[in-house]
Amino acid sequence: MTGLYLSLLIVGLTTFIIAIFGNVDHDFSHDFGHDFHGDHGDTDHPGLFSLRTISALFAGFGVAGLCATLLLDWGIGGQLFLGFATGFGLAALTYGIMRFFYSQQAGAVTDSSELVGRSAIVTTGVGDQGIGECKVENKHYTFREKNGLKLQPNEVAKVVESEVGLLIVEKV
Repeated sequence: MTGLYLSLLIVGLTTFIIAIFGNVDHDFSHDFGHDFHGDHGDTDHPGLFSLRTISALFAGFGVAGLCATLLLDWGIGGQLFLGFATGFGLAALTYGIMRFFYSQQAGAVTDSSELVGRSAIVTTGVGDQGIGECKVENKHYTFREKNGLKLQPNEVAKVVESEVGLLIVEKV
């Protein structure tokens, strides 16, 4: 059993580190054919069965199993109980922390076409790619100037169109 616990610990910890620092987090909720979010599509909160929560469960199970085996000298029943309790506890803690961080993010308007006609203040000037960042109603968006002008920070523009993930603005 020690090999199993050690394997789960290594796989869980490695996957968790990659998911955190590699900014990767697959949500397995949709893979199970269920929608655990309560909506369809992208959400503003983490999935219950995300890569981070599952890897935390594996790592918690592995470390608790090793401790129950090597330090406490418990039998298989105690090892499994402690492993599952620690794994699910760590997964729940990870989910709670991720949910907190998601709640701190600024929510974006779902339909950016609602922003057409509104004023935008440039926060990051247009770079070599013709893309910049602006603020509309205290939310930040990526934009492109309609006529190819290089807008500078604090300039005001008007939103004239919206595309997926991009606002088209025109200098005022």
